[in-house]
Amino acid sequence: MNKIDDLEKFVQQQRELFDVKIPDEKIWKNISKQVKTNRTPTVWFQASIFRRIAAGFTLLVIGGSIGFLIANKKESPLWNVGIASEPFIDFEMVSKKSINEKLFQLRELNAEESIFSDLQQLDRSMEELKKELDRIPSGQEKIILEQLKRGYQTKIDILDKIIYRLESKTQKQDEKAI
Repeated sequence: MNKIDDLEKFVQQQRELFDVKIPDEKIWKNISKQVKTNRTPTVWFQASIFRRIAAGFTLLVIGGSIGFLIANKKESPLWNVGIASEPFIDFEMVSKKSINEKLFQLRELNAEESIFSDLQQLDRSMEELKKELDRIPSGQEKIILEQLKRGYQTKIDILDKIIYRLESKTQKQDEKAI
């Protein structure tokens, strides 16, 4: 404790001498040049757009299905128009085949892995909807099946948009290379 007290006394006695000296501007400029600034790459920003789309889609599907279950005790008007004329299983098989082809295209275009993880989130939300089929009251299955059909179609649309953007990006890079 005695050493600290002596140091404090010394600093208090010599305070005026410490406060007089100010570092030169050049020193601060050199320090700021050496400090690296971290900038987020543009690729991350573009990936976040796909995450937002996926999150929005997930919320839309889950919120829509819950809203239909609570608010509509009647059959959905879309089923009355004839959308349910083809069996859901056939529709699901065709949709999954189309989705798998588009996923293969994405892999060929070297799409970012974050896109695939976002698409897996969509798959999980659709699996949750399928689990709801066992828990909902009789006669309400058509609402969930309709939401699943919309989910598959939305996923196909999202994949089409991503493929279009990646193909045009690749085409622009090819044009620049020429």
